[in-house]
Parts: sequence; C-alpha cells; structure tokens
Amino acid sequence: MYSLLREIVGKSLLLLPLFLLVLSLIFQPRVELYDQSTMFSGEEAYKLLKVIVGKYSYRVVGSEPNREIAYWIRGYFEELGFEANIQVFETRDFSGRLVKAYNVYGIKRGLGDQYIVIVAHHDTVPWTVEGANDNGGGVAVLMELAYIFANKSTLANIVFLSTDAEEVGLVGSEYFIRNFEYREKIIAAISIDMCSWREAESIMLGSFFGYRNPFRFSDGGLLYLFMKFEKFGYRIEVTIPYIASRIYLVPGGTDSMPFIDYGVPATGIGDYPLYPYWHTREDTLDKISATRLEEIGSLIERVLLTIDRNGGFPILGQHVLFIDQFVITENFMYTIYVSGIFYVIYHLFRSPRRKIIDRRSIIYISSVLSYYIIAILLSLYAIKSGIDPFLVVVIGIPVSLATLAAISRLFYTRYIALKTVNIILGTATYFAGVLNPSVGILFLSPLLYLPVFSRPLDRRTNVIIPILALLVSFAPEISVIILGVKIIGYNSFVRYLQRILTYLFFKKYLLIAFTIYTSMIFTTVTISIATMREKSEPT
Repeated sequence: MYSLLREIVGKSLLLLPLFLLVLSLIFQPRVELYDQSTMFSGEEAYKLLKVIVGKYSYRVVGSEPNREIAYWIRGYFEELGFEANIQVFETRDFSGRLVKAYNVYGIKRGLGDQYIVIVAHHDTVPWTVEGANDNGGGVAVLMELAYIFANKSTLANIVFLSTDAEEVGLVGSEYFIRNFEYREKIIAAISIDMCSWREAESIMLGSFFGYRNPFRFSDGGLLYLFMKFEKFGYRIEVTIPYIASRIYLVPGGTDSMPFIDYGVPATGIGDYPLYPYWHTREDTLDKISATRLEEIGSLIERVLLTIDRNGGFPILGQHVLFIDQFVITENFMYTIYVSGIFYVIYHLFRSPRRKIIDRRSIIYISSVLSYYIIAILLSLYAIKSGIDPFLVVVIGIPVSLATLAAISRLFYTRYIALKTVNIILGTATYFAGVLNPSVGILFLSPLLYLPVFSRPLDRRTNVIIPILALLVSFAPEISVIILGVKIIGYNSFVRYLQRILTYLFFKKYLLIAFTIYTSMIFTTVTISIATMREKSEPT
C-alpha cells in the first residue's frame, strides 16, 4: 500500500507542471480591446518626417538643429492646444563636452488623474545625417498621434514626449521621469524608436527591463495587451525578442527603460529584425514608407484607447512567459517552477542512501571541482584577453566533456552517486533562476529532468545517447546564439556576448554563471555514463 501511494505521489508531482501549464493557458487574462476604426494617417506622418529629415538633419545633442527641432515640436503642441513644455538640462555630448539638451512634451488633459506617456527621441548620432528611422519616424508618429488625440475625449491624461540625449545614454527620458511632478500617476509608457523601416517583417516589443537595474522588469500586462491586437492583422513579435531581452541579448536600449527603473510599466516598440542601417549615413527617407508609419501609429492608437477604456491593463507580474498569443502569468510561473523542484527533491530522496556517497564519490567530486576552478581561471583569462567567446565555447565544451570523462574513469564512482550530485547541482542552479523564472523554466528545466529520467543502457546506445544528451543540454544556449546572431548580426552579438560574460564573471553573478555552466556539463556527462551498463546496480 505504501509503495503504491509513493508511486501515485511521484507520478502526480511529475505531471503537475504540465497540468499547471495547461491550466494557465486556459485561464487567460481578459481585456476589452478597442475594435473600432482608427484615425491615424500614415501619409500625414510621412509629411512630418520629410520636414524632420530635411530641415532638421544632423540632430546631434548639443547642435543647433537639435535645439531648433525641440522648439518646432513645442510650437506644434501649442497649436494643438496642449500644455507644452521644454526641459533644458546639461549632459555630455559624444566628445565629452558639457552641452545643453532639450526635452519637449505636450500634455493632452483627460477627465481623470492617470497619465500615459508616449515617447520618441529626436536626437541622432554624429555618424548619421537624416536619422530617418532612428528616430525621425518615431517623432513623426508621435506628432501625428498628438494631432489625432487633440480632439478625442479621454479619461487618462496623455503626455507626448520627445526626448533629447537618448543616444548618449537615455539621459532625456531619465531626466523627465525623475522630474515629472505626476510621476506616481503614470500607468504606462510606450517608446517609439526605430520602427518605421518599410521592409520590416513585424513589430518587435523590447526594452522592458530597467536601465539602471536590469533585473527589474515591466509588468507583462502591457506586452500582453499589444499581443492581443494580432487578431486585427498586426504583425507583432514578442516570444523570441522576449526571451532574448530577458537574458539581455538585445543590445542597447530605448526610452522606456528609465520609466521601469521608477516602477512604471513600459515597453519599446521597434523593427523586427533589427534595422540594418542603424547608426549609419544610409539611414535615409527612402527606407521609410507611409504604410509602415500607419501600421505603427494605428496600433499605438488602439493600445492607448484600450488602456483608456479599461482604466489600465491586466496586471500579470514581472515574470511572465509568452507562448504565441498566450501568456503564463507570474503566479502560474512560480507555481510551475516550485512544482518542478518538488519532483526532483522527491526523486532524490527515493535513491538508496547507502549508494549515494562513498569514498570514491568524494574523490571524484573533489577532482571535478578542481577541474572547474582551472576552467574558470582559463575563462577569465580568455575574456580579459578579448578572445572570441564563440571560440571559447566551441573549444571549451568538448574539452570539458573529454576531461570529465577521463576523470570519471580515473576515479570511478557509482553511477547513482554521480546522478545524485548532478540533481543537487541542477536544483541549486534552478534556484538561482528564481531571479528570472521565465528563463529558468525554458533554459534550466532540462538540467533537472534529464538526470532524473536517465538510466544505464546497453552499450550499443553509448554513442547516440551522449550526443543527444549534449544537444539537449545545450540546445537552449545554441538557440540563443542563433537568435542573437539573427537579431543583431554576428559581430555585434560577439561584442555584446563579451560584455555579458565580463559582467557575469567580474560582478556578483559569478556563482550563477558557474552553477549553470557546471550543471550543463554534469548533465551531459551523467547521461553519457548512464549509457554504460552497470550490472551491479539496479536500473
């Protein structure tokens, strides 16, 4: 009876994460979408863009065109009857000189006391001229939206903000949110940045984590709201960029990020894939189309009217996971996460105590830890020397596997002991993922479940199984590499990966990076050893 009850508990714990996942997909948040016609005109936005790139080209912070466009935008807001303001502040330009910068914003007053901020930066980098897509198109959309909403009755107050000094570190948006007197009443912020490219495949949602605190995320409800409008024919990407953004593989940022630092739900919208003429002289008007401007503008119009109609959007939490148009909310996320750990702990305590740890196991573990200390020191040297991280990965993984295989033969230990060590290490790694459970579930779950299910097999399989184990263990990392290269290109991705590795190794996250890497190697080695039949031990 006891054995039967134990088996029922084990199977229940095994299926619980899947059950919770299905349940979360059934009970989706509800929101009443704005489904009527829109007024945004792509042609009118394109006319504004012609003025921006023609009259105000080379809008680098500290330059005269940069100052002039701010006052031109203020005049435009004043003609619409808005409360128009200019914030003048000082910042460093690209040469390090202290210069004046100019934020400009107009407030469309509503009937209530909540605020929604729409933001687009008007400055450019020195190595471009027109800055048509980065970010003339965003400013044109902002101004046409202001024109549309000037005569609409809304409950929320809408702030149309054109920031300066975005290109030198999001300085303008940070200055605005730090000094805006109604900051506590802002319920959402949307940044329009580099999203008017005529050949873009879809709209990418990104930059929904903080600028000063990259571990602080926007509430997922704002992203969910955007995704719901795919039913109207909009092409929106959140799943792939979402994963990439949450592990910081989308470089740079946009003006939504300082808002998140101050607790405001925010996201940036841009082109997918990444605009290839970004920060070059080829960022010109001919790359933009009125059709694309209308796609962006009408989507934001619908989102604004939906937020206004509902008095906000569903609050889902910071840690959410998107599966196409479905979302797993934060409460479900943590429940699924914890249930996975429960199953692994249950399996661990089922193992015979006397076979888990012995003298050979301790020698083996000590040898492996010594190896990893050496591996970390070599990795630190490689990063400090500026060696291509892909080269480190390509060489490091096979060398690690071969070394551990040699250690396992030299200091042979029971398979069940090795498996136990793997599960403990994998569980510790999984706990580290609590900082970001949506990524933890995707990228760390195989490290938990593969060792649990592995069994010693016939020798005929000891070539195929290790290869499959290697692919499964590192599949998430391989997919991230492919994703990163696709979004930003190989050279940019290598540089960015170099910065991430340096940050992980030299900052306080060394332990997390170490446990994840160790767990991946251990998982592969464990399952590889599991392919060798051990007649002396039960399967």
